Amino acid sequence: MFGLLRFLGGLGLGGVVPTVIALTVEYSPPSRRQFNNALMYSGYSVGGMLSALAALALLPENSFRIMYALGLLPLVTIVPLAWRYLPESAAFLVGKGRIVEARALADKFGIDLPAPSATTPNGSMASLVTGPRRIPLLLLVVASFCGLLLVYGVNTWLPNIMRQSGYSLGSSLSFLLVLNLGAIVGALAASRAADRFGSKPVTVTSFLLAMVAILALGTGLPVSAAMAVVAVAGLGTVGTQILVNGYVATYFAENERTAALGLSLGLGRVGAIVGPILGGWIASSALGVEWNFYAFAAFAALGCLAVALVSRPATGTRLSSAAEFDARPAASATPERL
Repeated sequence: MFGLLRFLGGLGLGGVVPTVIALTVEYSPPSRRQFNNALMYSGYSVGGMLSALAALALLPENSFRIMYALGLLPLVTIVPLAWRYLPESAAFLVGKGRIVEARALADKFGIDLPAPSATTPNGSMASLVTGPRRIPLLLLVVASFCGLLLVYGVNTWLPNIMRQSGYSLGSSLSFLLVLNLGAIVGALAASRAADRFGSKPVTVTSFLLAMVAILALGTGLPVSAAMAVVAVAGLGTVGTQILVNGYVATYFAENERTAALGLSLGLGRVGAIVGPILGGWIASSALGVEWNFYAFAAFAALGCLAVALVSRPATGTRLSSAAEFDARPAASATPERL
């Protein structure tokens, strides 16, 4: 029963992430899409640190059930606020023919209104995996797989790996905190660079930093130097996955964005399963601790290669303003759309 309920919880949370990323990108100015996405996604690392601190404070004297009670807080805080204040996707509204509502949102938030031709029902998962963008989608799924493998593998096994490498227990636990702090700061800085220089080169660079940082951790650095390298690894793991998500969201058109994110995060989630298993297998095998660094660095290199091979996206059709939509020929204003 516990496993079933965990599965159902995963179904719900699995739908939250791609939907929120898509909305964040849609309602962000083009010059801040990656940064706003990273700012929003930094809540993942902040929530992880807060839950860990809450567990340290509460679990010694309470049942584990108190953590699940804390997990109910979003139900009575975030959900009502989101229902009241979170706008619907303008692209979704245009695709459903609710033009007046979409135009009102576009005017209110100062965003471009998608053209009806860009919001037809063709943005399904089936059309993505069989259409012309299937190869870039496959490469981004591989990148997401590698990113999530690094996130969950390194977060799960970092304290144990560092202890096996000769660091003290206190330092090993501190590495995990530094990893998440590095992920937050690094992701915000890298996403700002992605808005300026493009998602592809920055994401490739971030994967490369992950590979170099992970390999450097296996060289027996002093504690202070190891802390700095772990912070860089935070950017290269959690930060890189944030960049991959933002890349997917900006690569595909409005009508494809949520489906593409669902596929990349859903299939990539296999990496979240493989990462901890890989670390556990190496820990229980006769292989030395250095093989943890080799294995995780190899997947960082694979993710780097996958992103490097993604072709340039085709320019989608879009109306630059709601006024241009009003200026469209009357022949295009079919009863089904208006």
